[in-house]
Amino acid sequence: MKYLLLFFISFPAFADPILRFDAGEQSITLYDDKCSSKSVENLPFKVVLIEDGVAYEGCYGEVNWGPVILMFFEKKKVVGAMPTRVFKKVIGI
Repeated sequence: MKYLLLFFISFPAFADPILRFDAGEQSITLYDDKCSSKSVENLPFKVVLIEDGVAYEGCYGEVNWGPVILMFFEKKKVVGAMPTRVFKKVIGI
């Protein structure tokens, strides 16, 4: 049993999607993984926007003045805010 446990620990954990918003050709998926951008400090988590088949990775975080998700996509140079109620919980991958 010890060998089996060490086998699983040696591989990195992958982020799981937690919330998703779908609108036709666009979708926004929020992950529980840390944001990889070095230019943003106050948006700690990873978000992926898929628009017309192209994926853009960004950062997101909740704001303290309401139930809102604030997002930043560096490559698109876009900042967005959406109410948390439009996102649905991801049940399966």
